[in-house]
Parts: sequence; structure tokens; C-alpha cells
Amino acid sequence: MKLIKDEKLLKKLMRETKISDIFSLDISEIVELFLFEDGEYLIRQGEYSEYLYFLASGRVKVFSTNLSGDIIPFGYYQRFRVIGEVSLLWGNKPDTSVQAVEKCYCFGINLEKYRHFLLNDNSFLRYICRLLCSIVKTLDNNMAVLMFMPLETRLASFILQNTENGVFQTSLLECSELIATSYRHLLRMMKDFCDRGMLKKEKQKYIVIDEKKLREIASEPYKYYG
Repeated sequence: MKLIKDEKLLKKLMRETKISDIFSLDISEIVELFLFEDGEYLIRQGEYSEYLYFLASGRVKVFSTNLSGDIIPFGYYQRFRVIGEVSLLWGNKPDTSVQAVEKCYCFGINLEKYRHFLLNDNSFLRYICRLLCSIVKTLDNNMAVLMFMPLETRLASFILQNTENGVFQTSLLECSELIATSYRHLLRMMKDFCDRGMLKKEKQKYIVIDEKKLREIASEPYKYYG
């Protein structure tokens, strides 16, 4: 983590994300800009954070670790949003970790200094309420998909959400974690999709050949990104 003292970049990112719109008061004097490199933690499970962060650019993954040391993935964030709102805002230890998977710029507001300011800003609290409602709705949908939808439905949905210009090249290890299957079984499923003419493997990436068929399989999309 690195504090970025670049006023021009800070103002540019504030304009692009429109972060000021979620507050009723001027926050320009209390917002700081931070840079997280790939692999760095924004939040660690069970540890207090000095700052409440807002993802300005980049992508982070959210996960927890159980008592056995197993990783339980919750998905990714790749658009502007607050991070740690469920626990840190109210002074509780977080139940999940948030880790950068690429270079990320984040706004930070010091909680020790400005928690009172945040908790008394009605505009910000309305934003938090809308966000929490959206999270609950997504979790309910995802739980239903995990419980009742077959693996190929989850995989087809994940591929569609991560395809750019007809190319899917997301890490298969991350994919296996998010769709709740083993890496070995995922490889078999990817080969099956290729054999059925939906994908074509080219080195470390897959070309989408039949998007229509993928969409038919992914009839109940699972939302992996927030």
C-alpha cells in the first residue's frame, strides 16, 4: 500500500467515480488516495483497518478462510464501491479479506478521525442501505444457483461474464474457486465445452465459438462481480 500525494490524479478519479455524489457534505479535505499492487491486502480477515476504502479503479477479490484453512471465495469487485462497510464502519473486525488482483487505486477515509462524520451523513447512509440491499439480493440469488443449478450452468455464466472480444482468459484456478468445483473437474468441463463446439482452446486462452449455446446453458446467471 502506498499513499499517493498527487492532487491532480485524486481529483481526476473523484470526478470519474463521482464519489462526492454519495455524500451530503464536502469530502475533498478528508479523502486520501492509495495505491495497492497486485497481491496486496486492502482488508485482512479478523483485523481492524485504519481506513474505510472506496475502490476507484482496478479489481479486488473477496474471500474468507475457515478454521481448516480452506478458502471460501465470495467474488470480485471491479467497479466503484465502498469496501468494508458491513464491519469496519461500525468498528467491528471484518469476517472477510479483500485482496488486489491487479493494480488498484482506492480512496481512503480515516475511520478514527471521521467515523462520526460518516455515521451522521444521511446521504452516505442511504448509499450504504442501497448497497446492502443489493448485496443481500445477489447473495440470495447466488445461493439458489449454487444449491440447485448444475455446474455447467455456473461455468457458462462465468465464461460469459469474463469474455472480452470473444476471448476468455481468466485464471482457471480462480474460476474453479468461484464456481465451487475442483480445478481438475473444471479442466474436464472446459474440454467438454470445447468438444461440444462452444469454445476453442488456444494456448492459455479460450475463444468463444458458440455464444448462443453458452447463453442457453447459463439461463440463471450467477453474479461473480460486484
